[in-house]
Amino acid sequence: MGQKVEKINRALDEIRKDAAGFGLGLTSLPLDRAQEVSWDPDRETHSFLDSSEVVGREDDVSKVMELLTSLTKHQHVLPVVPIVGMAGLGKTTVAKKVCEVVRERKHFDITIWVCVSNDFSKGRILGEMLQNVDETTKGSAVDVASHIRHLNLVSRGDDEAALTAIDAKKLRTVFSMVDVLNGPWKFKSLRTLKLRRSDITELPDSICKLRHLRYLDVSDTAIRALSESITKLYHLETLRFTDCKSLEKLPRK
Repeated sequence: MGQKVEKINRALDEIRKDAAGFGLGLTSLPLDRAQEVSWDPDRETHSFLDSSEVVGREDDVSKVMELLTSLTKHQHVLPVVPIVGMAGLGKTTVAKKVCEVVRERKHFDITIWVCVSNDFSKGRILGEMLQNVDETTKGSAVDVASHIRHLNLVSRGDDEAALTAIDAKKLRTVFSMVDVLNGPWKFKSLRTLKLRRSDITELPDSICKLRHLRYLDVSDTAIRALSESITKLYHLETLRFTDCKSLEKLPRK
């Protein structure tokens, strides 16, 4: 047993020496601060990249680009492609290169880079995103709002403020936890509406006015009936209503 412990200690010493070579070290915190997460301003990133300093990342960048473009074309949800790995492997470098390629090839209308770091504040992140859009379009707050096409209301209480600030008529995608169909907003261009687990109890007859709607999800809600007018959504390709335990009536047609 003593020899095994000695062997483990030698291995740990080697690991510590290797870590020091990469600029890594051990940090101890008091017990009452063990759960706190510190923020290092030196880790804040930006999207600017000197391509001459990047070698051997072409395959990684191509894989991420393929994921982004294929997900955007074939799915109704906004894609998220995580890049994970140990520190120092070049995750941020790959992300920067992807942004550079996206801008050059103009795959998307606007490309935004926001450093999330350990300070995960929805308000701050959204504010920086809007600021980036404003700088890109060189316009006012009204111009920024006019560029929003996809909206995800991640928590209750966000709906009224968000929909008042933007032009609902130009929205193409809405994910919401609240019933946005029975509100004052007019969705003229909506293609995707996801109300899964929202507080909706019925679909209004006016839903037939969403002429461009292709995807509707009311799963896991207390909805009691699907309106007859839903049959007039001639472009509707997908209707999801799983786990609707209160559902009693379907359209006759």
